[in-house]
Amino acid sequence: MSQSLLILVIIALISIAYVWYVTRGLHSLSEDQHLSLDSTDDKLLFHWYKLHTNHSFNFDITDQEIAKKYLHRIYDINVDAHFIVVGTNLSSQYTKLTGKQLLSRYVPNVDCIFDIRSTIGKDGEIAIIYNQKYVDILRHHNNYNLSEINDIIDSEIDILARDFLQDILKFRWEQISQANNTNVLNSEGSYLYMTIPEEILSPETVLLPGNIIAAITPLGARINLLCSNLEFESLISRLNRQVLVS
Repeated sequence: MSQSLLILVIIALISIAYVWYVTRGLHSLSEDQHLSLDSTDDKLLFHWYKLHTNHSFNFDITDQEIAKKYLHRIYDINVDAHFIVVGTNLSSQYTKLTGKQLLSRYVPNVDCIFDIRSTIGKDGEIAIIYNQKYVDILRHHNNYNLSEINDIIDSEIDILARDFLQDILKFRWEQISQANNTNVLNSEGSYLYMTIPEEILSPETVLLPGNIIAAITPLGARINLLCSNLEFESLISRLNRQVLVS
């Protein structure tokens, strides 16, 4: 082998080694770093919404009427606005009030609930409840503004957002399922809930195995699945590693 060719080979090997060194951590964060997934931030659609949402400033429409539009657009459901309650944590409030559970899918004349965050990335829930007394009580304890949802619907980007998030969350839940982590408590939605360990960081957050910071909720340690791709790949890497270690 000539000296010039040998030099070229050495340069090529150094270049390959350098590229590997620079890019080796780009698909996941080092496990020495805390992975903070305790927020409710939507990191998937936030910037896209800022670019494509037109603000209507329609102050005459009620939140119940906006919710009615949302249900018709996203689920092709037509329901009287008088039966609609909007808010957060409506399931637990309903159960405390009635001793029953809200259905998570639509069945005519049956009380049910819809998670706005899982469809278009915005916090909030919509419940359809056919007992007016329960509706009045829950409305009294929930004051939730859906004007941002109305802007998204009127900008006609809600269906695109729904289809995008459905595909993303389907893929992410498949990855979570394949990890076979026994601490996982649910199998759908925009949050992952895991068993809360005995040692907690604060009344609001907990440090899970793998240096994962999650929020403490009545449903378990809550992890935000509307995180960035880098954060999600890091999460899956750590969930898989926990299974291998155990």
